[in-house]
Amino acid sequence: MSYPNTFATQAGPIPLSQLDANFNFAVDIQSQSLYAAAGGTSDVITATFFPVVTALISGLTLYVRASASNTTTTPTFSPNGLTAVKIVKNSNTALAAGDIAGAGHILILQYDGTLNLWKLANPAAASGGGTVTAVTGSGNIASSGGTAPNITFTGTLPVANGGTGLATTPANGALDIGNGTGFTRTTLTAGSNITITNGAGSISIASTAAGVSGGQQVFTASGTFTIPAGITQAKVTVVGGGGDGGALSSAGAAGGGGGGGAAIVWLTGLTPANTITVTVGSNAGTSSIASGTQTITTVSATGGTSVSSGAGGGGSGGLGSNGTINIKGGGGGAGVSTAGGVGGSSIIGGGGAAVITSNNGLAGGNYGGGGSGAVSSSASRTGGTGAGGIVIFEY
Repeated sequence: MSYPNTFATQAGPIPLSQLDANFNFAVDIQSQSLYAAAGGTSDVITATFFPVVTALISGLTLYVRASASNTTTTPTFSPNGLTAVKIVKNSNTALAAGDIAGAGHILILQYDGTLNLWKLANPAAASGGGTVTAVTGSGNIASSGGTAPNITFTGTLPVANGGTGLATTPANGALDIGNGTGFTRTTLTAGSNITITNGAGSISIASTAAGVSGGQQVFTASGTFTIPAGITQAKVTVVGGGGDGGALSSAGAAGGGGGGGAAIVWLTGLTPANTITVTVGSNAGTSSIASGTQTITTVSATGGTSVSSGAGGGGSGGLGSNGTINIKGGGGGAGVSTAGGVGGSSIIGGGGAAVITSNNGLAGGNYGGGGSGAVSSSASRTGGTGAGGIVIFEY
């Protein structure tokens, strides 16, 4: 705070009136904020304070509301008509244009009597530049006043300090991959049926293999299977026809026909658009797949055995061959005095049920089930017909 100091230079007694004036001035200063609006120009700043500042004393701190931004590096300040003195920042650094931000910036100015300078404690922005050549210890980097500075690092930041140790500019799609001691900067390598497209900040990976949804084709009659596009393997189930149940021309109980055999095979190495020949057996008939334009090993399943008229024993089940899995059909049941024999089952279709009280046999269930045998007390009866086979392609 500044007020007339007559004590340091007074050679004789100080008049009581002077002591009163000094005391009152000190009280006035402590009860007022030394604040004023700036006058003058943007680089020749003046201000009128009350109480009046009559002398510049080291440590005197004044608050000034700026009216404009400084445009030079050597603005001056003059309170209450005193000699204009240059304004600096920090210890003794020239201002940069714009350190006085403009109208409304409250300047904190402190007088340094040794240097005869006003020091601006709150410049609007940090300025200057340089190079950080070494850093010791830890902590935040900040400016001594105003906005924090921008800091640019050059060189390579080692792995041990959280960097990559790499100085090269990454190519599009490049990745930094740990190698045990550091990082290798590289791009991905495409495998079979894969494409990789590297972009600026992106990597696109796609498959070039033909997309095929799952499907199946069922044959209940002989025909040709054409291998679909994109299909190179398929599971095939082959089932023979069921045998017929025995008939009667007089009283008795006939046996049931055998169930069709089955073979299940997994075909590989197929070529799309090639063909496979399909045979589907009817009752008691053999079903099979064989080479068309696609070469394969023939896979077959025989039908169940039909029962001769009047025979009481059941027919045998059919057999699969050359399948990855070969399955025998169920045998037909023997006829008893009051009931015909049941038909044998395949892996898909059940055999015809036993009949009683003078009835014809029942047909076998789809697919490959044997027919049941007839039963009669006197009249002729027919045996149940075996169900036809089936061939199923799944891919």
